[in-house]
Amino acid sequence: MATTTPKVTTSTITIKLRNKLVKIHESRRHRKAIGYLKDHIARHFKSSPESIKISQRLNEYMEANNKNKFKPITISISKSEGVVEASLPGEQKAAKVIEKKAEEKKAVTAATTTKAAAEVQKEVANDIGKKVGQKKEAGQGTAERKEEKQPSKKIQDEKPKAEVPAGGTQA
Repeated sequence: MATTTPKVTTSTITIKLRNKLVKIHESRRHRKAIGYLKDHIARHFKSSPESIKISQRLNEYMEANNKNKFKPITISISKSEGVVEASLPGEQKAAKVIEKKAEEKKAVTAATTTKAAAEVQKEVANDIGKKVGQKKEAGQGTAERKEEKQPSKKIQDEKPKAEVPAGGTQA
């Protein structure tokens, strides 16, 4: 049995949407532009508009581009197993490079974290031992400190108040 690899077709096209978007209100332009883009790709790649996937970066670019500028959009398209993916040119290469760098970082951090974690655990154990010893020493003198810190009650100079007669004022 021979294994067959899926046939991948890639191409780069430029689409001009100006004629279709000029007369459409700004709030609807992005939605219409995505529809026209999918129809154009479906017509040239002989697939349905539902099977077309648009990358997030291309979507954001089209939203910014179709507000007022109406520049022609260059797109790289790849078709494999009935699924058509549209993205900005060079986006797929950049994604692969980013993934490789992320994997390298994970490998480096995994190696360093195991060493660092062991060192940190040792330091924490030493610090805890020192703090426990300090608390014992501090605990012995706490009763003496509390006695010293108890505030003495203020003795107010109590002067006898002059008695005020029942119905009058004080003379």
